[in-house]
Amino acid sequence: MRLTSGKRQQAGQGQNNALNIPVRVTGFTERNNETGAVGKNLLNGEDITVFLTNKGKAAENTNRNSLEKLKNGYKIGKTQYKLEAGGIVSFRQCSKPENSDVHFAAWPNVVAHNAEDAKEFAGRCRASMLRMFQKKIQEKNDDGSIRHSVRHSGTLYTFMDDPKHHIQGNDGQSVQGAVAQFADNAKKPAFLIRVVNDNGEVANLNLFQKTYNSDEKRDMTGEELSQALAERADELLKETPGTLNIVPANRLDVSPKGLQGDADKKGAVDHFKVLAKSYIKVGKEGEIDIFCKDTFYKKGGDNKEFVNDVYPVDPFGKGQDPALLGGLKYTPELAAANGANDAPEDNNAAEQQQADAPAEQEAPPAQASNETTDDNMDGDFEPPDDDDPFVALDGEDFDDDDFPGPR
Repeated sequence: MRLTSGKRQQAGQGQNNALNIPVRVTGFTERNNETGAVGKNLLNGEDITVFLTNKGKAAENTNRNSLEKLKNGYKIGKTQYKLEAGGIVSFRQCSKPENSDVHFAAWPNVVAHNAEDAKEFAGRCRASMLRMFQKKIQEKNDDGSIRHSVRHSGTLYTFMDDPKHHIQGNDGQSVQGAVAQFADNAKKPAFLIRVVNDNGEVANLNLFQKTYNSDEKRDMTGEELSQALAERADELLKETPGTLNIVPANRLDVSPKGLQGDADKKGAVDHFKVLAKSYIKVGKEGEIDIFCKDTFYKKGGDNKEFVNDVYPVDPFGKGQDPALLGGLKYTPELAAANGANDAPEDNNAAEQQQADAPAEQEAPPAQASNETTDDNMDGDFEPPDDDDPFVALDGEDFDDDDFPGPR
């Protein structure tokens, strides 16, 4: 799906066949004085044994925890952590050499340290997309001078990729009930409205993500949101006759604690900016296409309302166009306008597999909140003022008719 505004210079195209393989740990093993993790590959259910690489930048990075250290326990600040059976690790750049019976990975990213944490704080969505944004801030000092800063934010979109969850109808009124029901069970929903023609092709679309009543300074009720969406859907149907096929989504915001601070947490911001590149491709003319990918993530916040880290399974591989979820295709006209053919063979996310990782892992949060459906979680974030928008870091301003940021 091509963004409707914004271009940037094309970056070098990255290519790497290694995946970020999520493993549910069942135990550990030793070989040649090295500790390896034994467990189940969550992508295919097969048994897997993983050791860390002993050569290259990742192996030389002093911030990388060894599997022996994770097994025996370690401290971050005053808190003690230990990787135990039932925990989940996303092994970065993980592959199995020819004629080898084990996998090797560049880095172990702990999603959950044990089975209880995995149940509470680990999430997965097969059609997720991370977007990062920034906003310039001007504030007055006590002496009347102006100081400038930048506020960063990020949102993980988790789309319902199974067609049985898609909402269909002939007009706005016919979808209101299902939309309201979904909205009432999600703190921060979004809906990708698609107009489908008689040939089953997507002829028009809009990402509807307005959930805040700015006049009354409160979140919309499900009924209010469904009414507003119905009006927008009917507008689209007037532009392009057809029927409605709507993809519900939840939005989980990157933890503000991880991004904001005295120095604006530059390391964390850069970390998420690099991750976000896994979900876009920049064309030869600077056009920006966005894609969903199978993603594991670590939830945070008192009510699991934030995301603390994101682990795309295949950061360099093909993604899914969110507008085509459910096996749909564009009309030839819309395909030409969007530059939408197949998903890219690779993208410009080479930096995502950088050897340097944050020096510390954020501590697991303390409490749980209600799920909406399967792995798709909700979130909460005060929307920016309509006249003072966030700007996506790949160059485009957001509005309701575009795809990028929180509203």
